[in-house]
Amino acid sequence: MTGKLTGKLTGKTTEKVAEKMTGNVAEKMGRYEILACLAHGAQDSTYLGRQRGEWGFERIFTIKLVAGERADDRQTMTAFLREARVGGMLSHPNLVRVVDVGSHHGRPFLVLDHLEGTTLAGLLGLPGLPPPALIVSIVLDLLGGLQAAHDLRDAAGRPLGLVHGNLGPAEVVVGQSGVARLGGFRGAHLDGEPDLEEHGPLCYRAPEQLRGEAVDRRADVFSVGVLLWTALTGRQLFADPSYGQTILNVLGQEVKPASAHGAPPSLDEICLRALARPPGRRYQSAADMRLALQHAACRDGLLAEDADARRFIQRAAGRELDHHRRVFLEATARA
Repeated sequence: MTGKLTGKLTGKTTEKVAEKMTGNVAEKMGRYEILACLAHGAQDSTYLGRQRGEWGFERIFTIKLVAGERADDRQTMTAFLREARVGGMLSHPNLVRVVDVGSHHGRPFLVLDHLEGTTLAGLLGLPGLPPPALIVSIVLDLLGGLQAAHDLRDAAGRPLGLVHGNLGPAEVVVGQSGVARLGGFRGAHLDGEPDLEEHGPLCYRAPEQLRGEAVDRRADVFSVGVLLWTALTGRQLFADPSYGQTILNVLGQEVKPASAHGAPPSLDEICLRALARPPGRRYQSAADMRLALQHAACRDGLLAEDADARRFIQRAAGRELDHHRRVFLEATARA
C-alpha cells in the first residue's frame, strides 16, 4: 500500500526544539564546551559543542549523550560502544565520523562531525519533491559512503563484514552544498558479533532481515533501493499502519516501476534490481549499484550541478538552516 509522504522537516534544529542553553545543561563535557541542546530523544540527547585551543583555534562538533535512564541498559551501551568503534574507523567524505568519545557523570557521549544541513527525511517531508537529479546525486554519495563502510577492516586487516542494517532517509544528512553523508551505525551488524536491536524504519529493511536470516551487504543495497524509489516518487513503498502488513508488503508486495509515479524511466531498472527479493538477483555491492546509477545519470543528464543543489537546499531547508545559525550565534555570545 502506498501513500504520499507527509510530515514536517525532521532535522534536529526545528522551531519546536527548545533553545536550551548552557543554563540547563552542563557547561562542559570533558574538554568540550556545551553551547546549546539541539534535541532530546529516548536514547540520547544531542548538543552543540565547541573545542577551543591556543591562538584562537576553535572547532564545532555535534555531541550525543546517552540518556540518563538508558546509561545502565546493557543493550543501549552495547549499541553505543559499537557506534563508537565503527564510527571511529570511518574515513570517507560521505560518512559521518565519530571523532572522540568520553563520559559525563557516568553517561557516555560521542563527538561527531558537525554538519550544517538537513536530513533526507526532512527534504522528503517538505511540499514538492526534490528534483530527480538531486536525488540521484544524494544516492550516489550514499552508495559511495556505504561501500567504504562495507569495506572496513580491523587492525589486523580482517574484513569486519559490516552491514548498516538500519538505513533510511533519517540517517542521510544532506549538507548545504548538496553533499550527503551516511550516519547512524549504532545498530550495525558485524561478523562474529551478536546482532543488536534495529531502530530504523521497518519498511526499509531487506526481506532476509525481517525473516531473521543472516544478512550481508546486499541487505543494505535493498534498503538503498527502497530509499531511491521512495525519494523519486514521493510515495512510501512498503509502509503500512499495521506492523504485520508492513512485513508482508516487504516480503511479497508487487513493486511497480518508479516511472509509474512520475520518476525518470531510465531509473526503473536500477530500482527494480536493487529491490529484488533474492539477494543473488540484486546488485552484489553498493559499488555495483553506484556504477549503474552513475552511467544512467550521465547518459540522461540526471546529475545535479553543485550550484543547483545549493539553491534547492537553501530554498527547501532555509528556515531550519537559519534557525541553526541563530542558535549557534546566540549560544556563542552567551558562552
